[in-house]
Amino acid sequence: METLRRIASALSDIVIDLDGVVYKGTKLIDGADAAIKMFRQNGKRVHFLTNSSAKGRVAVAERLCSLGVDCFAREVMTSATASAIYLQSVGYRNIFVIGEESLRNEIREYRIEVTDNPGKADALLVGLDSQFSYQKLADAMICLSNGCKFVICNRDASYPVDNGQRLPGCGPIVAAVEVASGRNADVDIGKPNKFMLDALLGDNYCSRNIAIVGDGLTSDMALAARIGSAGIYIDDSAKCACRHDDFFMFRSLYEFSAWLCRAL
Repeated sequence: METLRRIASALSDIVIDLDGVVYKGTKLIDGADAAIKMFRQNGKRVHFLTNSSAKGRVAVAERLCSLGVDCFAREVMTSATASAIYLQSVGYRNIFVIGEESLRNEIREYRIEVTDNPGKADALLVGLDSQFSYQKLADAMICLSNGCKFVICNRDASYPVDNGQRLPGCGPIVAAVEVASGRNADVDIGKPNKFMLDALLGDNYCSRNIAIVGDGLTSDMALAARIGSAGIYIDDSAKCACRHDDFFMFRSLYEFSAWLCRAL
């Protein structure tokens, strides 16, 4: 762990995934709140970056506070909020949304109209939708056949919930739309793409001073590799903390925080 020991002193910002790292389902993971306090006590800025499209940044910050983790909305970025920022920045005005009502509401918060008429949309946004149906798939095909921009929140195959179970994520819904329409998504907002990180931290961050912490190899660790930051992989089934070729592995956020404190 010598390389990580050298990295530790240079870290200014720690960017943490949520599902599977800070909480699972409705429950805070043991030690996560203490870990975040330790990071801050050691002068590290803490941010939260999640591919979840089910809630915007304000709702996620409120949830973290309710779990005992102090958090401001500005310290959070979700794929729902990042999608709204992107759509606003490029000037789309009528969005057909496949996703939860909370995703639709987040888009409206940015003064963008959400339409129920796929024939009038200038962009299709696909997020996690627990009520995804054949009709919604048909509506998506109408949007894309009319030349709509195809924007997706993420490609996550699944996400963790209580009792060690996993549920289908946004990725399978995206795959259904791509196969049915014969079109690939034009824009992928979520990790491992860096749009969300840029929206969270701004344009002037230094990748060498950031650690990306998460439990996703194809999302979190791939993002760390893409921007040249330290990757901290959380795997509660691991036998011990260790170094891999492209990242460092710990069994929990708390274990990483304890190691970081010793290294500083």
